[in-house]
Amino acid sequence: MQNQGLPGSGQITVTPTKSESYKSLFKEKFVSLYEDIFALRSPLQTAKDQGIQGRVTIGRFWDELLLLKVNESFLSQCISKSSEEQLQDNLRPVINDLFATCVRYFDDDNFIRVAHALETLSILLREIFKKRFNEQGSTILTLVAGAVDNADNFFRRLINSIAALLVRDDVPVLVKSLGIKVYLTILTATPNVNTNTIASYFFVYNAFDGIAAVFNVKLSADRRELELDASLVLILLLLWRESSNPYAERLVSPAAPILPLLHTVASLFTPLDDIPQTENDILSSSSRTPNDGGLLGYLGSFFGIGSYIGDASSDGVSGLSGSKTLDVWWCNSSAGLVLLYFLFYLNPVVKSAQVWTSTSLNYAQGSAAPGQSAILVWSEILKSFLSISKAVVSELPASGVSGVLRAKLCFTIFRCMAEDRVASDFLLRCNSESYAVSQVPANGLVDMPFVIQFKSISSLLLELASSVLAVKPEGTSLLDADLFYRAAAVVCIILNSLKTKGLQLSSTSVNWFAVWDGLLRTCAWCGEEKNFQRPGVPELASLALGTVEMCLGSNPEIWAGADETERLHAVVMAHITSLEQLGQTAAASPYGEAARAPLRGRIQLVNVLAVKYHYEVQIAGLGVRGQPTMEQALLGVRKKGTSNLKLKSTHAGPGHSYTEGTSDLRMLNNLARAVLFENRKKFTAGTPKQELEAT
Repeated sequence: MQNQGLPGSGQITVTPTKSESYKSLFKEKFVSLYEDIFALRSPLQTAKDQGIQGRVTIGRFWDELLLLKVNESFLSQCISKSSEEQLQDNLRPVINDLFATCVRYFDDDNFIRVAHALETLSILLREIFKKRFNEQGSTILTLVAGAVDNADNFFRRLINSIAALLVRDDVPVLVKSLGIKVYLTILTATPNVNTNTIASYFFVYNAFDGIAAVFNVKLSADRRELELDASLVLILLLLWRESSNPYAERLVSPAAPILPLLHTVASLFTPLDDIPQTENDILSSSSRTPNDGGLLGYLGSFFGIGSYIGDASSDGVSGLSGSKTLDVWWCNSSAGLVLLYFLFYLNPVVKSAQVWTSTSLNYAQGSAAPGQSAILVWSEILKSFLSISKAVVSELPASGVSGVLRAKLCFTIFRCMAEDRVASDFLLRCNSESYAVSQVPANGLVDMPFVIQFKSISSLLLELASSVLAVKPEGTSLLDADLFYRAAAVVCIILNSLKTKGLQLSSTSVNWFAVWDGLLRTCAWCGEEKNFQRPGVPELASLALGTVEMCLGSNPEIWAGADETERLHAVVMAHITSLEQLGQTAAASPYGEAARAPLRGRIQLVNVLAVKYHYEVQIAGLGVRGQPTMEQALLGVRKKGTSNLKLKSTHAGPGHSYTEGTSDLRMLNNLARAVLFENRKKFTAGTPKQELEAT
C-alpha cells in the first residue's frame, strides 16, 4: 500500500492496493445487488413487464450475480432480519425467484455459477427453516417452491439435478461438496429426520446413485473432503421409518455398492494423521491450493472453503456430550460406527464368507488377489473397530452421553456379529493379537471339545463386556440399564455359541473371573429396590442372572480345567447375599400381579441356590459369618469339592435374534444428531456472529 498526504490537510491516508480495492468492490457489488433485491428495486421487479427485453435483462442480471462470491453473512441476515409476515407477504415473490433460479442454474455450464447457486440455495433453506410460521410445512413449501402444488416438481428437479452432478466425473469436488451440503441442509431441518416433511421427497425421488458415486471418488484426499458429509446424508436417509425406505432396500440388495461403502468406513476409522500419502495424493492436494490457478484452486479460494469439517476445537454437543469437546476424529469415527451398523445389519454380503475370510488376516503386502479386495478392506475395518471399541469402553463414563451412545452402538454391532453364523465362527477362531485364524474343526473333535488357547476376538469381546458390567453406575445418570443389557447380551450369546459349537476358551484366552464378577455385580445393582424400578432393569436382571445360571449348569463345557469351575462357584458364593436380595426384590416388585408373574418366572435362583446349599456348611465351618470374601469362598469350595453337586442345564440369552427396535433407533438418531451438531460449521452453521462491515 502507498501512503499519500491529502493536499492542505496535513493528514496521511492509506490508499489500498489494486487487489484490495478489487476485493472490496467485489464484496460491495454482491451486497448492493442483494440490497436491491430485498428492497424490491432490482431488475427482477422492474424488468418483468418488458417482454423479451426484460427477460434478457433478468438473465444477464442472474448471470452476473451468480459469478460473485457469496457473502454468507449478509445473505443470512437478509432472511433472518425479515419477519415471518414479510417473508409470506411482499418478499414471497423474491424468495420464489431466488429458489427457482438457483435450481435452474444447477445445469449451467459454468461451474462457478453452479457452485454459487448451490451455496445460495443452502443458505436460504437454512435460514427459512429457522423461522416459525403458523403453518410451518405449507408455508415453507410455498416459499421454496412457489406453491404447495408445485413442490413435487421443484424437489424432483432439485434432488435429481444434484444427484446428476454427483455422478459426473468432470464436476469439481468442491461443487459436489456443496451439493451434498444442500442435501444435509434439507435433511437436518428438524432434529429427527422422521419429523421432516420435506425429507419425504428423498423417498419419492431416489438420490442413492448420486450419493454412492461420491464414495467412488478415486483420490483419497478428495474422498476425505466428501465422505463424512455423504455418509451423514446416507445415514439420515437410512434412519427414515415413516414409509418404505428405498435406500435401505438398496443396501439389502446383494448388488449394493458394498466395496466403496467399506472403503468409506475404513477411511472414516482412519485418524487424519495416519492417511497414507501416495504420490497421487500429494499431487492432487497441491493442485487444489489457491495459488494453483486451475479451477479447483480457484474455487477453493473463491468460496473460502478450507478443511471439510471445520476446526477441531469446535464446541461440544449441547446436551449430549456435557463439557467434553469433540473433534474431527470423533465425528469421523462416530459416523463410521453408524454406517458400519447399517452395513452389517442390512447387507447380506457383509455377513457372508465374501468378507469373513477363513485364512489369516496377516496378508502379504502387495496387490490383492481377484475377489479378495472386500476381505482385505474388512480386515482393516475390523481391526480399527476393535481398537475404537476398546477406547470407547475405557472412557466410560467420563466420555459423557455421546460416549455412552457410542458404547451402546459398539455392543449392538458386536451382538449382530456374534449372532451371525459365519461371523461368530470367525470371531471364535481368530487370534485378536496376531489376526491369524486357527483351523478349528467346525463341530469340534469327536470325543472332546476343542480348547482355544489363544485370545480370540470373542475373548476380547467378553472382556470388553465385563469391563462395562463392572462399571458402577452410582453417581451418574449417564449409564442406564440399556447399556448394561447390550453388554450382557453379547456375553450370553458368545457363551451359548461356545456351547453349541463344542468349543472351550482356556484361562489363558479370557479372564473368566472378570466375566462372572461383572455379571454378578450387575445382579447386585439390579437387586436394589430403587434400581429395580427403573426402566429396563428387570429385563437386565433376568438376562444377567440367567447367564450366571447357564454358566453354572454348563460347567465345565465352556471352559477347560477344574480350577475355573471352582472359581465360578466361589465367586457365586462371594455374591450370594446380593443374589438372594435380587430374588426377593423381584418377588416383591411393584409392577402388579399381571406383570409380576412372568417376571418371577424369569428371575429364579435355581443353580445359585444349589451352589449355596452345597457349600454353605463348609464355609461356615471356616468361621465365616454372612457373605464370604472371594478368598474365603474359594477355600471352602476347594475343601468341599464338587461331588454330588447337581445343577440344571439352562440356556440363557436375549431369547431372539437381534431386530431393530425403538431404543436402537433413538440411539442411532441421537448419535447422528451429535455428529451433525459438532460438524455444524460446515452444513448447519447458524447466522454468523460477526457483523457485516459497513460498506
